[in-house]
Amino acid sequence: MTIIENDMSNVIQLLNNKVEEYKNMFGKNSLDYVIICDPRLMDIDNFNSGIKKLEEAIKNNKPIEPIPKEIWENLIF
Repeated sequence: MTIIENDMSNVIQLLNNKVEEYKNMFGKNSLDYVIICDPRLMDIDNFNSGIKKLEEAIKNNKPIEPIPKEIWENLIF
């Protein structure tokens, strides 16, 4: 595994851990209609941005505002 792959793997693991921490705090379905990372980008900066969003929500005990279901169902990924 190269350094870049290793870094990416570490960041993805950190993101997954933070997602689990968030769900434990706000509920298992709390991220169902939330976009925490840009789905078009698969890079370390994007994942770090998502980690920061989750950390901020956890730190402030304030869940991330979900996208209304009727809007979510019309999004194209």
